[in-house]
Amino acid sequence: MRSFLDNKPLLITLIAFLAALKFILVPTLEWQEQKVIDIEKKAKRVAKGERLLTDEDELDAQLSQLTKKVTSIRKLVISEQPDAVQYQLSIQEEVEKLLSKSGLAIKRTSWLNPKKYASYEEQRMEVTINGTVKQLMQAMIAIEQLKPKIALTEMQTNLSKMKLASNRLGRVSGKIVLTGWRGIEG
Repeated sequence: MRSFLDNKPLLITLIAFLAALKFILVPTLEWQEQKVIDIEKKAKRVAKGERLLTDEDELDAQLSQLTKKVTSIRKLVISEQPDAVQYQLSIQEEVEKLLSKSGLAIKRTSWLNPKKYASYEEQRMEVTINGTVKQLMQAMIAIEQLKPKIALTEMQTNLSKMKLASNRLGRVSGKIVLTGWRGIEG
C-alpha cells in the first residue's frame, strides 16, 4: 500500500480521472437525462395535439349539437322581443289575463328597473293582488307554464281566514314579483 502512495504520477492520474468523472461525466449524464425527460413531455404534447386534430370533426359535431341545445333552451327562457316596451306590454297583458282568468283582483301593476347582462336583460314586474289562495296557486301554475319562461321570484303576501276544520285555504293579498328575460343585442 505504501508503494502505491509513493507513486505520484499514478495518484495524479487517478485524481484527474475521478475529477473528470465528478465534474464532466456526471453533469453530462444528468443533462442528458433531463433532455430525455423534456423530449418525452414534448412527445406526449405532440401526440395529444395530433389526437385533437384527428378528432376535430367529432369535436365540431359535438360543438354543433351543444350550440343547437343551448339555442333551444335559450328560446324556452329568453324572449327575443327587440323592443323592451313591447316586451313589457305583451307580458303584462298575458299575465293580467291569466290572473283575471283565475279570479284574482289586480290592484296595481308596475315594472321595476331591468337588470342588464351581456346578452339579455332581466325584466321584473310587480303586481299587487287580492283573492283566494287557491286562485293564486292556479294563476302561478298557469304563469310558470308560459313560454318564454316567466318566473315568480318574490312574494310578499298576507294570508287570512284560513280554517283547518273546514279545509278552507283562505284569502291572500299582497305583492308578487314576476321575472322574465329578454334577449338584447350586444
